Amino acid sequence: MKLNFLFVIFLALLLTSIAFGNPATPTSCGHVNNDLVLTSNIYAQGTCFIINKSDITLNGNGNLIYGNTTGYGVYANGFNITIKNLLINNFDSAIGTEFVNGLIILNNTITTNSTSKYAIFIGNGSSVASLTAIKNVNVTSNNIFIYGIFGIRNTYGLNVSLLYNNITNNNYLLLEPLTFSGKSGEISYNNLTINVASPRPGIRLEVGASFNKINYNNILFRGTGTLVVNFAPPGGIVLVGNNINDNNFTGNFINISLNMRPYYGFYFYGIEHPPQRNYFFNNKIDGLDIFSYRANAVFYNLTLINKSAEATFSNITIYQTDYLETKGNISTYNESFYVNSTRLPQFNVSTEISFPNYNYVSLDDFNIYRVEGTSYTLDSSTLCLEPQCVKINSSPVKFKVNSFSRYIISNATYIPPTLPPYVEKPITTMLKVLFKQGNDIIFEVNQNYSDYPLNLSGVNISKQSASATKAYIIINGLELQNNTKTLYLNRLNTNLNYVCIKDAEIKNILEISKECNSDNEYLVPCNGNNFKGYTCSKTDNYYIITGLKHSAVMEYDNTIKDNFLNFIKWFFK
Repeated sequence: MKLNFLFVIFLALLLTSIAFGNPATPTSCGHVNNDLVLTSNIYAQGTCFIINKSDITLNGNGNLIYGNTTGYGVYANGFNITIKNLLINNFDSAIGTEFVNGLIILNNTITTNSTSKYAIFIGNGSSVASLTAIKNVNVTSNNIFIYGIFGIRNTYGLNVSLLYNNITNNNYLLLEPLTFSGKSGEISYNNLTINVASPRPGIRLEVGASFNKINYNNILFRGTGTLVVNFAPPGGIVLVGNNINDNNFTGNFINISLNMRPYYGFYFYGIEHPPQRNYFFNNKIDGLDIFSYRANAVFYNLTLINKSAEATFSNITIYQTDYLETKGNISTYNESFYVNSTRLPQFNVSTEISFPNYNYVSLDDFNIYRVEGTSYTLDSSTLCLEPQCVKINSSPVKFKVNSFSRYIISNATYIPPTLPPYVEKPITTMLKVLFKQGNDIIFEVNQNYSDYPLNLSGVNISKQSASATKAYIIINGLELQNNTKTLYLNRLNTNLNYVCIKDAEIKNILEISKECNSDNEYLVPCNGNNFKGYTCSKTDNYYIITGLKHSAVMEYDNTIKDNFLNFIKWFFK
């Protein structure tokens, strides 16, 4: 009886040793059986920390654990485990788990090597087992530098959240920086940078990924170098596999414009049970390319950006039966936007098109033309008027096209005007030409057209910003033979009574001296009297300055000088 009792004690101790192993310390690897805070860097042979208990916090305290390319940095299974503030480098996988409920991975910096499998691995590869064994995982605010095969991989976990992580890929052989097969999880506010030319996905949803939120991620492709041939789908957000359903994608920005190789902003590929009921709200792609085969997706306010043009499509529905590729079917050229509505009927919807690099004073200063086919000339174009085309804004230029299919319209182009704007009466001999911004007059010129025409092609106007406290105007490129112009300067400070005129061609208002006493500069009182050929008068809203050949004028605070002169006059009375 005594021997049997001793045998039971021995067996219990043996099992305890196997379960919990050598305990970890603040300076050494091992089994973490209690909360642990590291106090030094640790160099490991194989797996460093193993957590098989619940309610454990492993705090790296900013220290490094460095492996020998094998094992895990941290391997954790249990309930309510936190892994934070670690630097993890040179393991086969940095952090891994198979059975966990309540795991937090917070504020770690992970660097994988060229042979590493994972930065963070969540799951055990079985869909049924993982959905019951992997729950409530939060991976937040980690910096991950990938030189291995995978970044973060979640296989079938339930309620897994990946938030505010920075992930950088530097390996041509990488498969995916962020792969997700779970349900009811979230991938939001992450920054992904892919620095290689291999066609790799940014965020990839795989088999069974459903009811997830993928919101406000920034995905940047800027790879250069030799393209490595492989079968990974090249896209910012990729849906490939069966039963990828009911996911919500909002506010993601995908930049594929800097990459040297072909990429897609979105890439969808259905197999036996294609992706269904996936919804995309207010996403942007810096690039024009989307691919879909046997997949269903609905886009609201999808914005495509290409160099100097942007287009926001109001509502696009891609059906399971569609084969869709926008490459070559949506393009921009010479301030025009082209959509092949025959090959892309899904994109034949109400669209807002803008050209951010082009600015005009008013909506009257530009026109919209529609062109049939793929020609980018105006030879066969027709003016596109309401309701087909509606001007929205002039600075920068923005307009709305209600569809691309009318008259097989393929693109919409705006063209600068050929006549001076704001002509108040038919051209006879003497004509007053007003330049306005909205209802505000900027300047006016009395022009004698019987002597010579008024050339407006090189006119450039600069004004103060909306938040400025002093007004100014600079007008360049307007050649006046025998005339002068009258300028209307906003009165932002009604206590000021002077303007500083620099009657010379300048590019920046900072070229006017502080004291208004350099070459061609004149400090003019706004009292309605002639001063050296210039006159400044005031209304409630404007200073009105006449006699200008060139035009650079700004409000000027002369209060100190005025007070001094008034004192001198009073003193010597």
